[in-house]
Amino acid sequence: MMTIFKRCAGRSNALSATLSALVLIALSQSLSASICGTSAMALASPVEAAAPAQNPFTAEAQWTPVLVSPTFSPRPFAGGEGEWHLVYDVALTNYARHSSDLQKFEILGQGADGTWSVLKTFDQGQIKKNILLLSQSEASSTLAPGVAAVLFVNIDFAGESAISKVKALKNLKHRIVFLGADALGTTKTYDYESAPFAIDDAPPPRIAAPLRGGKWVAIGGYVGTAGHRQALFAIENGLHSAQPFAIDWVRLDKDNYSTWDSAKVSGSAAYGENVHAVGEGKIVGVVNRFEDQPTIKPVGVDRVKWPGGNSIVQDLGNGYFAFYAHLKPGSIKVKEGDSVKSGDVIGCVGNTGNTTGPHLHMHIARNPGVLQADGVPYRFDHFEVLGQVEDMDAFEKADEKGEVQHYVDGRFKGTHHDQLIRDGFVVDFGN
Repeated sequence: MMTIFKRCAGRSNALSATLSALVLIALSQSLSASICGTSAMALASPVEAAAPAQNPFTAEAQWTPVLVSPTFSPRPFAGGEGEWHLVYDVALTNYARHSSDLQKFEILGQGADGTWSVLKTFDQGQIKKNILLLSQSEASSTLAPGVAAVLFVNIDFAGESAISKVKALKNLKHRIVFLGADALGTTKTYDYESAPFAIDDAPPPRIAAPLRGGKWVAIGGYVGTAGHRQALFAIENGLHSAQPFAIDWVRLDKDNYSTWDSAKVSGSAAYGENVHAVGEGKIVGVVNRFEDQPTIKPVGVDRVKWPGGNSIVQDLGNGYFAFYAHLKPGSIKVKEGDSVKSGDVIGCVGNTGNTTGPHLHMHIARNPGVLQADGVPYRFDHFEVLGQVEDMDAFEKADEKGEVQHYVDGRFKGTHHDQLIRDGFVVDFGN
C-alpha cells in the first residue's frame, strides 16, 4: 500500500518509479478509450449560463487540446474536524503537438436549483503544488506534447451554509484556462469547460472500529496528495484508485513510543494487536502465506505482486468491501466463505507485504480487488479523539529511530460520530 507514511514503503524510489510508470500506462489506456467524453468553503457567486448550443454542422470547430476527465465521481463526506469534503482526481492529457501552460483550473458545482457555482479555483501556483506529471519528477504547470498528468482535488466545506450546499450538489464540471498554440502554431489562450458529470450522492458506509483501545494514530485518510492518494493504476483496461481513503493504523504505547526497537517487528506497539471485523458479512478472500518483512527495508517481489501481504477481504453488503492488510503470520482466524459479525477477531496486526513496520492498512472499496477497485469514503460509528500529531514527518523519523512520539490535545479532542478520521488524529476506539 502506498502512503505518506514509510510503513507502506511509499517513499521507496523504486516503488515511486513503478507507480509513475503504472499511472502513465493507466492514463494512456483509459483516456484513449474515452477521448470524446469527460467523463470552499462557502460557495462563490453563480456562474452565468452557457450560450445556446450551435448547429454542429455550421459552427466553428471548438478545439480542446487538453483533455480533462475525472477518474471517479466524488462522494461528499464528513471529516473528523467537522468539515465536509469532496476528494477526487482529474486526468489531464495534452493531446497537441505544442506545450500547454496551465493558468487556471476551476471546479464548478450545480445545486438542486440548477445554478452553477465555483467551488474551488486553482491558480498556476496551486496547480504546480497539486499535480503529478508522469513524464518527470519535477512539479510544473506546463504539459509538454503528449504528456499525461493527474491533478489532485481536495475541496473542504466549512460552516453550516457551505455544508448544506455541498449536500445538495448534483453535478460537477471543470473549467480550464491555458496558454497553448492552435493547429497553425499561433499562440493563444484556451478557455473552455468540460461536460458535467454526476456527484455520487450515496451516503458513505458506516463501519465499526477495526481495532480496540487507545492511542491509535491515523496515517493517510483524506488529507494531502501523497501516498495512498497516488495509488492510481491501470487494471482491466480502466483506471482504478482503491486507496484514496485508506488509513494506516499505528499504535502508541503508554509512554508514547510507536516503536522502541525498530530493528525487529516485536519492538512495535501495534504488533500482534487484534484486528476486528468492521461489520457483518462474508469473507470473500484470504491471503495467508507470507512471513513478516524485515523492518525499514522490505524485500522480495511478493511485496509488489501481493502488496497487502497476509490480508482479508470482507463483503459488507450493498456493494462495499473491507480490505485488511499486512496481518501477522499465523494469526488469520477466518477462511473464504466464513460469515463474521461486527467486532469478531479476524487476525492480528503484522508486517507482511509492502510495509516497513507493523501497522494495519484498511480501506473500503466497491469491489473485492486489492488494486482493481474504486475506494469510497466511509464513516466510523464512534471514536474518541485524544489529540493530534502536528508533524507527520517528525513522527515518521521518530518511529524509525525508536524515539518517543509527540502529539497535542488539539481542538478536536472529544467523542465523534459518523465521521472519517483525519490524518494525524490519535484516537481511542474503546473496548
